[in-house]
Amino acid sequence: MRILLSICALSLSISQGFAADAVKSRAVKGATAATAATAASAAPTVELPLLAGWYQGKLLYYISTDMSDQAMAQQTGTNYVPRLSALIRAPQPAQPGQPGQPSALDRVYKFTNAEQGSVFGSAPEPLGARSTSDSYTPLWQVYMVTWRTGVTPHVLHSEEEILEAEEKRRIDLVPTPIIVNCPIVYSPNDGALSGVRVHGKLPVR
Repeated sequence: MRILLSICALSLSISQGFAADAVKSRAVKGATAATAATAASAAPTVELPLLAGWYQGKLLYYISTDMSDQAMAQQTGTNYVPRLSALIRAPQPAQPGQPGQPSALDRVYKFTNAEQGSVFGSAPEPLGARSTSDSYTPLWQVYMVTWRTGVTPHVLHSEEEILEAEEKRRIDLVPTPIIVNCPIVYSPNDGALSGVRVHGKLPVR
């Protein structure tokens, strides 16, 4: 179940551009102190809805910008990008003397009959330029999770919990051809990406 938050209640301000006036200072003859002139131009910003999800039992927050499914793109107000579907392919195995070529996609789990955030198969660790994760990608293949009849839904916090629930036949797990571009931009442990500011109260789901 995707959580789409009101821009008025919660939004991101993402700084774009790096324009700033240089700070100049020079001594003035006969003056007892130096004078300085400092000017900074305001960088333009854009506001996007912030969504909540889970990775290995921890909350994280992401934005959605592009989707290969037109109906989903219309529902979420994102770009419809059918070319994203071309990313679906099996990872190429390693050949003698040559490294293998992994897929550019990872799994994201969406819930059809439960109120909870999406569950991601990977995430930056830590968030930002110092991430050491070789698994994270902002491009995701959507897997639909449906709780079976007679089973009481509850929040699943990780891919491991989802696979365990499937093994115990509590949920049905269905891969789809839908590809989405959803970069993770904030986590309570690591904070936000450089230039990103979060406004409002963060959801907990």
